[in-house]
Amino acid sequence: MQTLIKDAKLSGLRWLTFRGERRAVFNDLGRLFAVEIRSVQDAMPERLGLLKWRESRNGIRRYKHLLSVAEQTYPDVLAELESMAQGAGLDPDYLFLANIRGDIGSYDGTGCTDLVWSRERSFVAHNEDAAPAVGADLMFLSLHIEGEQPVAVQWYPGFIPSNAFAATAGNLVWGINHLPISAPGPGAGRHFAARQLQQAQSLEEAIDLLRTHPIAGGFSFNIGELKTGNVAVIESAAGQIAVHRLDAEQPFAWHTNHLRSLPQRLSAGTKNEEPHGATAQLGHISESLARGDFLASVRLPVDEPGTDWFLKLLTGKELPEGVLRTARNEDPLATLCTTITDLDAGTILVKGVGAEPETIAVEDLIAGVG
Repeated sequence: MQTLIKDAKLSGLRWLTFRGERRAVFNDLGRLFAVEIRSVQDAMPERLGLLKWRESRNGIRRYKHLLSVAEQTYPDVLAELESMAQGAGLDPDYLFLANIRGDIGSYDGTGCTDLVWSRERSFVAHNEDAAPAVGADLMFLSLHIEGEQPVAVQWYPGFIPSNAFAATAGNLVWGINHLPISAPGPGAGRHFAARQLQQAQSLEEAIDLLRTHPIAGGFSFNIGELKTGNVAVIESAAGQIAVHRLDAEQPFAWHTNHLRSLPQRLSAGTKNEEPHGATAQLGHISESLARGDFLASVRLPVDEPGTDWFLKLLTGKELPEGVLRTARNEDPLATLCTTITDLDAGTILVKGVGAEPETIAVEDLIAGVG
């Protein structure tokens, strides 16, 4: 069964729409992007270190634990990963290992910046940062899986479509920041929990799901609700969770790649902490702190901001005068895409690298093309 409806472009990024049964959709994703999946996996700086870790005593034990949790708690998400691997002609374990790289206590760099606002108007804004070689094939997917509510996500070939930006038919939009964790918790791989979160029907349900479904590694979820304009920043790391809600007294919040609410002792990322083959090229938490220092110094507008205000903050300048990343001056990462969601207008501004911004209705992005 052919599941791909149409292949389009959105501010320079590919935008594909799939409809159908779960395994068929993900098998087609694997088949259509087999070359890109291999390319992304081979470009991961952590790949050799992950393979070496997988053979260690601790690695074998940890791998089996995370696989068991996925089998018991997230069988549908695991089926998606297995079907993708099958379509690409790869061993499912090969992709599973890549998808748990942030859940094993290794430090995998910094990347992504999120801004949220909620006063008279509400916004969720996200910079998706990654190594250019890994992010060369970043794209949007509109997924209409039988029996589930439709979602639109940013997708890196070979990964569960859950670790970047998402907009759902449950009237939720969020950006994700990864949080390097020194000692993972007993929960599931973070990509699995984040994929399941896409079925939440409200902000409160999303928070409840994260409370009851701990993750081993760390993610911050910067979530806005279209119907109400409510916004929350949620840190879920090493089995713990912290929720920060915005209000008129504190309408602005930001998140980079270090913990701001949960205990700092959970964090990984000192210069001596480079397990499993990570290298200094990945950067350190100090880079995330520097972006945070800049954002903490931003003068807030007296009136309600518009998308231009967020776009300037996210794409205007590099450190120390901004958070844009360009893979220059020893920074290995680049900002691959910026999304700014106006929750009141129900629209998303999308800006790809070197492309003109395009604005699309959230419901149209979710509905897909064709």
